[in-house]
Amino acid sequence: MTALWKRWLRARAPEAARAPAAGGAADIPIRSAAEDLLSRTVLAGRIAEMLAAPGAREGRVFAIRGSWGEGKSSLQNLVIEALAKHDPAPPYLEFNPWQWGDSDAIARALFEQMASRLGGAYAPDAVKRAKALRRYGALLAGGGGSLVKADDKGVSGWLLAAALVLASIGIGVPDLPAKSIAAAALGLGGVALLGGKLLGWLGRDRSGAPLEDLRADLETRLKQLDLPLVIFVDDIDRLEAEQIRMLFRQIKVNANLPNILFLLLFQPSIVELALEPVAGTEGREYLEKIVQAHFDLPPVAPERLMQIFAVQLSLHVGDLAVEANGFEQRRWGNVALGGIQPFIRNLRDMRRLLSSVEIHMPLHKGPRVFEVNIIDFVALEALRVFEPAFHAALAREEKLLLQSMRFRQDGREKLERETIEKLVEMVPEGRRDGCKMLVIELFPQVAWVFGGTTYSGDDWMQTWLREKRVCTPRHFHRYFQLQLPDGAISESDFADLVEAAGDAGRLAAVVEGYRARQALPALAARFDESVGELPLGDIERLMPVILELGEELSSEPGADGPFNTPFISAWRAASWFLRRVPEPKERARILLEAMRATQTLSTPAILISLDLDSDEKKDEEDDRERDPAFDPEDLEPLKKAWIANMTERTESDPDLLGHDRLVGHLYRWRDFSGSFDAPRAWVDAIGQDPARRVQLLVRFMSVGQQSGWGDRVSTKVESFRKDTLEEFFDLDKLRIWIKRLDRDTLGEEERRVLGILDWHLDKWSRGESTRDR
Repeated sequence: MTALWKRWLRARAPEAARAPAAGGAADIPIRSAAEDLLSRTVLAGRIAEMLAAPGAREGRVFAIRGSWGEGKSSLQNLVIEALAKHDPAPPYLEFNPWQWGDSDAIARALFEQMASRLGGAYAPDAVKRAKALRRYGALLAGGGGSLVKADDKGVSGWLLAAALVLASIGIGVPDLPAKSIAAAALGLGGVALLGGKLLGWLGRDRSGAPLEDLRADLETRLKQLDLPLVIFVDDIDRLEAEQIRMLFRQIKVNANLPNILFLLLFQPSIVELALEPVAGTEGREYLEKIVQAHFDLPPVAPERLMQIFAVQLSLHVGDLAVEANGFEQRRWGNVALGGIQPFIRNLRDMRRLLSSVEIHMPLHKGPRVFEVNIIDFVALEALRVFEPAFHAALAREEKLLLQSMRFRQDGREKLERETIEKLVEMVPEGRRDGCKMLVIELFPQVAWVFGGTTYSGDDWMQTWLREKRVCTPRHFHRYFQLQLPDGAISESDFADLVEAAGDAGRLAAVVEGYRARQALPALAARFDESVGELPLGDIERLMPVILELGEELSSEPGADGPFNTPFISAWRAASWFLRRVPEPKERARILLEAMRATQTLSTPAILISLDLDSDEKKDEEDDRERDPAFDPEDLEPLKKAWIANMTERTESDPDLLGHDRLVGHLYRWRDFSGSFDAPRAWVDAIGQDPARRVQLLVRFMSVGQQSGWGDRVSTKVESFRKDTLEEFFDLDKLRIWIKRLDRDTLGEEERRVLGILDWHLDKWSRGESTRDR
């Protein structure tokens, strides 16, 4: 248990609260004073004294009254524990009327359980013994029911038959002892017959005896008691209304049995309403005529419940309530008092929530770390338990709650405000404020709907990501689906990578594992989101990994559109990771060595270009100049290293022609070398091979999206830019070359792209626009 949780209202919490509640048993009452969290043991002792007092010659009816979930059954158990300490202890039984139907069934069940407790001929055990005696008596006397066949004569019949046979054999045979045996058999047969009749009489059936006989027998036995028999009747308020009426009729009729005390447990409003059909509109008065005295459960202040809840919760979460899992005292106080407390009205509510926490918490425990924010987890469990429909609605509204794909002044504020307000309005009014408070704490992006702060900027998102909050795209589904989506990276996975960063071989194995799981895009995004958590001392091993990720994922589409692709994540992570190194020269050295080790082009090209003409590059947010990452004199070695990588790959890498960023690399080649000479020479060399020239031309086609006014779905647009092609080709010669090319030797996709290029070249040759394609 952490010190932070210990401090949370624990000083005034009862000692019993420091024992954890039974796991997974939200509705099980306590069994002993050691579990008493509400200091009701004293009250239970006083009730026990009244019930154990001798001399109660007439029956009486007491009641323990309280609302659902306030601890009536727990108080009953405390009373039973206190009764057992009396010397002598009065007899008692716990009668539950749930399983019985009509009035006679309830009465017979009550009487039979009383008889079972007191003993006697009508007790269930005595009835079972009588049934066994009847069966053995039938076997001895003949006609043994199911034990012998219908035409058998029983033991006595067989003995008599044997005697007759032996007697007939013995006639005329003086020395044969058959006569003596026959006489013995006749004697035994008679004894068996008489014994069977006796056992049958002793085992006469009393199971169907009239209730009057059963009651008379009980009265006799009750009068012989030194102490009254206490009958606890619980869960009355769970019965149907007609069953409640039947039960109270029987209690009223039998309340005058001597030495018997009824202790009834119920919620008054439910029972009073059920009794109104037999008492007009005066169900309460009818009840008061039956119950001589009642004990009301003492109310529990919400603050006391929260004290107990906090201590019990601390025992469940243990060492998970730490800063690394997002625990923060102020925020927990806001969530607990403003959002969770309105749901916890009694101990049953508290135990229901603790049970849900205990059940679902292991699902978020990774091999290394807890995967979610501990405060968000408990808050969402409260919604899962007490407002499941609202919890499910939140799970369906990811984009709305995270405000993803939004930008200022997009005209959606009014619609989104109405949608969020309707979500909260689905909650009953008494709990609505608590749900609203939890929405604000869990999803600060929509706090503006309720007059709260408007959050924007990447800094807030980085903080929420670090705290593993539900308000981030990375963690949202983990809370609601209780697992990671396919291809995602858990907190434990990332912890493994961070630890492996100290060893190049182990790091390569971890990355290869991500590749096998097709999780490299998620890894790039995680590098971008958690760049501040990467160990700076391992940057020389991690930087080549990030550069290679950018190269491999350079054409991978983004799940959230073209402005958030895995490649963007990779180069952004590399840029900010390098900026964590204090000295610009050291940054340049690290990047240079990583470039030479990997021969990568895509991410280094971005990093170098960001520093070129940095005085002219302005920050879009606040119009400030962008600070260069490298010293000007260190840019030249970086550009030369990039040109060397490009030259090497143009000569040895056959896959370079299929690279989506090839045309961009040709322009970087021009920018870094200062002229088009080298890239044009390479393009001319490629043109000597028709097949490779076609591959190169395919790379010059650009793909975009366009949509018209009112369109809900955009259309893909494939086109060529005239100014780009003119940088590398003579367009007239290129058009003639394409016309003469034998396209039957090409693949279907290549023929299609050349058809688009042919159309563009024809249009340009006639001076026409290509916008209408």
